[in-house]
Amino acid sequence: MAGNWQDGYVTEIPYTQGFYHHLSPANLILCLLAKQVKFPPIDQPFTYCELACGQGLTTNLLAAAYPQGEFYGTDFNPTHIAQAQDLARAAGLRNVTFSDQSFQEYLEADLPPFDFISLHGIYSWISPENRRVIQTFLQKYLKVGGVVYVSYNTLPGWGVMAPIQKLMQFYRGRVSGLAVERLKMALELVELLKTNQAVYFQHPWLASRLEQLKAQDVHYLVHEFFNEHWHPLYVDEVMAEMGNAKLNYVGSAHLVDHVDAFNLPPAAINHLVTLSDPMLRELVRDFYLNAQFRRDVYVRGAVGMPGETQAQILQDMAFILTVVPNLVKLEHQTTAGQVQLQASLYQPVVDQLAQGAVTVAELVARLAPQGITLQQIGQTLIVLTGLGYAHPVVGESGLLTERFNQVIVERAELAGDLQFLASPVIGNGVKVSHLELLFLLAEQRQQPPVEFVWQILSRRGLQLTHEGKVLDTPEATLAFLREQAAQFTQQGRPLLQRLGI
Repeated sequence: MAGNWQDGYVTEIPYTQGFYHHLSPANLILCLLAKQVKFPPIDQPFTYCELACGQGLTTNLLAAAYPQGEFYGTDFNPTHIAQAQDLARAAGLRNVTFSDQSFQEYLEADLPPFDFISLHGIYSWISPENRRVIQTFLQKYLKVGGVVYVSYNTLPGWGVMAPIQKLMQFYRGRVSGLAVERLKMALELVELLKTNQAVYFQHPWLASRLEQLKAQDVHYLVHEFFNEHWHPLYVDEVMAEMGNAKLNYVGSAHLVDHVDAFNLPPAAINHLVTLSDPMLRELVRDFYLNAQFRRDVYVRGAVGMPGETQAQILQDMAFILTVVPNLVKLEHQTTAGQVQLQASLYQPVVDQLAQGAVTVAELVARLAPQGITLQQIGQTLIVLTGLGYAHPVVGESGLLTERFNQVIVERAELAGDLQFLASPVIGNGVKVSHLELLFLLAEQRQQPPVEFVWQILSRRGLQLTHEGKVLDTPEATLAFLREQAAQFTQQGRPLLQRLGI
């Protein structure tokens, strides 16, 4: 990187401790299968690299879930890497290596060729020079047939907020104080302009976007709005840059994007069908959606597979429900409006998955009497997985995930920022609330759950909220804890057990 090591990137405050399930090999493979593209096998040794891995939660969790993989992560912020290495050591992960090198330095590192390389969010937060370094890195280190995940802020959806980001980033350099303090002042400036009826704030989409900011994590907001290099990109621009590394665009890692009827009105679908140029089609589609963020999957040397091969692979796959059955909703609000999933198709599939892991071939056999076909089941599973209700099965319980999850549970006593456990069954992370982690900790220490959690909350001076109201009395808090503990015992814990946690 040119200049000082930050190169215009915010380093005053760590990025969020997030886990991003789209980066998992199982999710990426399902995307490729849906598009009839061959993929690297993950039931044998493979290599995986995350560029700009932040504090390393995603890389560490995936390393725990895939003991057959060798994982590498880099982030030029040494504070991030110190946190990542600390979690890896505590969890006993020997198949993950972290580095605090810049992209340019990592380009010259002693690294193996990779089956998977992922970049979450960072591609639109760095300079054009660093994007070119990444392109060179992909060309140098990605195997033929290897998979790249790249997500980024995109246009036209970010167009309305681009002037706001410019204003906040410029204002940041004109005031003093810590990053969070300057963020607060910048947001107050924006709110003042809105109150004073600045003409720009009459934009019809702007008010709702500004309201969303109030609910977002301050660590994310600092990184989003205070970076010097902030470049939302059109999809055709990213396609062209990935093409420099000999990569072919395959599709979206967000699986519901594969089903146009879930996202677009009929007129838009009919128009897109007439566009044979894939680059033009994706660009026009983004205008229909006013897309703000893309999660794209690329392959170096994409090789198609016959429909018969796709069908056989799909039938051999098993799926499992990843939520309590009564949480599966058949009605969803999307950009296409209120979408009602077909109950006569989705409910039978959900009912079968609720009984435990089941292969697609078994689903076909069981649901054939209802006239449900393999093709219908395949699309249903794609949507259910994309919505977070189901997931392919990739393995069984393992010692690496057991130790990793134990560390996450233990750390919940002092902090609540790590809220994902590793499932070896689905090869992915499972969101678990801070309260649920504390209930697991109570079980681990053989303590009564309600009293144990109450003691921790009291010691740390924490108050719970329920339905938007603060529980400000011991009686209200204890009653809520008893209710939550009972619900976790009846539903949450059995689900985690089914997922190998």
